[in-house]
Amino acid sequence: MSLTLVARWRDMGLVSRIVTMSLLLLLIVQLAGFTVVRSNISANARTQIAHELAVGERVWLRVLAQNAEKLQLGASVLAADFGFRSAVNSADVETIRSALDNHGSRIGARVTAQFDAHIALRAISHADGDALDEAVLASVARSLAQSGQTSQVVRVGNLPHQFVMVPMRAPLVIGWVLMGFPIDQALAQNMYDLLDVHLVVLTDTDTGPQVAVSSLVPERLAMVPPTRWTDADVQLDGDTYVTRVLPLDGPDGKNRAVLLRSVDQVLAPFVRLQWVLFVITLAGLALFAAGSVWTARRITHPLQRLLLSVQRLEGGDFEAPLPALRRTDEVGTLSRAFDHMRKSVAAQQAE
Repeated sequence: MSLTLVARWRDMGLVSRIVTMSLLLLLIVQLAGFTVVRSNISANARTQIAHELAVGERVWLRVLAQNAEKLQLGASVLAADFGFRSAVNSADVETIRSALDNHGSRIGARVTAQFDAHIALRAISHADGDALDEAVLASVARSLAQSGQTSQVVRVGNLPHQFVMVPMRAPLVIGWVLMGFPIDQALAQNMYDLLDVHLVVLTDTDTGPQVAVSSLVPERLAMVPPTRWTDADVQLDGDTYVTRVLPLDGPDGKNRAVLLRSVDQVLAPFVRLQWVLFVITLAGLALFAAGSVWTARRITHPLQRLLLSVQRLEGGDFEAPLPALRRTDEVGTLSRAFDHMRKSVAAQQAE
């Protein structure tokens, strides 16, 4: 194969060689530049995604912190309310529950509960009206009271909830107020609308991890099993997503959030730029080919005329001067050398 190519190369004319070599060199340079640009684009995209996920992590933690502050402030206000404290002292469960309902609805708490000084549940309110596992709430209350944490995330029902608890003092602790805020679909969708970063919240159950909340459409979410959500990249419908796993504060560490950013979405503007560069490269090749052909003909045309003159010299015609004598390049130098030879041969023959 290589010998055949060499033979074909030798059989090619000078114009074809010049044009082919010029285009080949240009193509090599363009391909090298395209490869460097593509690798840099991919590296820059990964860097940008890492930065966006870091920003998303800070925003997510800040959102949880603000929710905890809001719940803690609301619980403190309720714990200091004179009417509520009177109901607690009188053990009026209905009045306590009514106060929990009213105050919880004002600050957006979905779960509110009141415990006595020994973390025994007295009254509970759930905005959805569903029955709650009182043992889970008691466990959350004991964990918050013992650990001193400002908030914890625990699964209640089908959703993880962020809980805070404040003491009721007179001046000793006479009870506790617990409030919970759900980490639901609206919160995940807000994260995506704000940062273009998807959010998946996972909770561990007896049967394994389960997705509790996600901003992904169900079709894409079903493509990845819950056990696959790690810090490694995931493929969703042909799109690559970079992930970052964030543990959520909880007594058992069974809740975690996963932030996802689409690589293809970040690369989309650069892909359009690559197509523009490709079109420019094709146009450059066409223009360079036309320029190479014109340059090669500018070189070979005088050589062809010189060849005809030399053939006339071979036939004995020493009268006609050779072409391209006025050129200052190598072709002109060659023409003048042949013309001196013509004159010398003519003089010798005349002598």
